[in-house]
Amino acid sequence: MLLTLGACAPFGTATVGSTRVHALQDGVQPAVSEALTNIEPARLKEALHAAGEADPASSPVNAYVFTLGGRVVLVDAGGGSALPPYQGQLAAMLRSAGYAPEQVTDILITHMHADHVGGLLDGSAMQYPNATVHVHAQEAGFWLSPALPERAPAQFRPLILAIQSALRPYTQAARVRTFDYGAEILPGIFAQDAGGHTPGHTVFLWKQDGAQALFWGDLIHVAGVQLARLDVGTRYDSSAPAAAQARQRWLAASAREGWTVFGAHMPYPGIGTVVADGDHFRWVPGPAVP
Repeated sequence: MLLTLGACAPFGTATVGSTRVHALQDGVQPAVSEALTNIEPARLKEALHAAGEADPASSPVNAYVFTLGGRVVLVDAGGGSALPPYQGQLAAMLRSAGYAPEQVTDILITHMHADHVGGLLDGSAMQYPNATVHVHAQEAGFWLSPALPERAPAQFRPLILAIQSALRPYTQAARVRTFDYGAEILPGIFAQDAGGHTPGHTVFLWKQDGAQALFWGDLIHVAGVQLARLDVGTRYDSSAPAAAQARQRWLAASAREGWTVFGAHMPYPGIGTVVADGDHFRWVPGPAVP
C-alpha cells in the first residue's frame, strides 16, 4: 500500500506514495452526540459508555495539507470565526506544519457546512488569497443560492449567511471551481459521490504512486456510535436515508480495499483504517501497513 506513519509526529502525519500529509486540528465541537438521530437517549448513553466516550461526546474538526506536483493542497478549511463553539485555529496549525496560507493553491471542500468553509476568511478577506476553492456543483448551487436564507428555518440562517460570506470573496475573485462526481480534481484525486449529509457531499479518493487513500468528510461524526450503528445520522443531514447509504458504502469500501482514511471528525489526527466486524465496523488508528 506504500502508506507509512510520519516519523517526526506519530499519527500526526502519513505518507501516501511519496507525499507527506499533515493533519491539522482546527478545533473541537462540544456535545456533538446531542445532534445524533435515530437512536434513543438510553441507547446513545450505552453506546458512548461502551466506546469509552464522554456523554455528550465532542467531535474534533480536522483538515489536511500536502504538496502535489508543485501545488499546496488543503482538504477543508475549518470553521474560522463562523462556528460559535470555538474559534478555528487552522491557519495557525498550517503555519506550524511549515506552510503559509499564501502558499495554498487548492482547497478541496468535502461539503459547505460552516465547520468546513468558515475558515476561508480572515476577517472579511480571503485567508488563502492564492487558492482555488474546489466544490461540487450541486453543493455550491444549494448553499450559495440568494434565496436560501429566507427559505431556511430561522435558527439556521446565521450559519447560512456565514457560509455565503466565507465564499463571497472567492467567487468575486473567480476562485471557486465546481466539479461533478467522477471528476479528477487534481492529478490522481477523484471526487466521489457521498451525497446525503448535504446535497453534494463528496469524498476524495487519491491514487498516488501505487497507493490509495480516502478523505471522507462527514460520513462519521461520533465514531463510537456510528461505526456500530450505521443508521444513526445527525439532524444536519439533508437526507438521512442517503447519508446512511453513503456511510455504509464507503465504510465497506474502505475496509475491503484497505485504504488509509483521513476523517474530518475522527479522533485527532483522524488518520486510520477501517475493519469490518460482523455487521458493523471498527476504526484502527494509524495508516495502512504496506
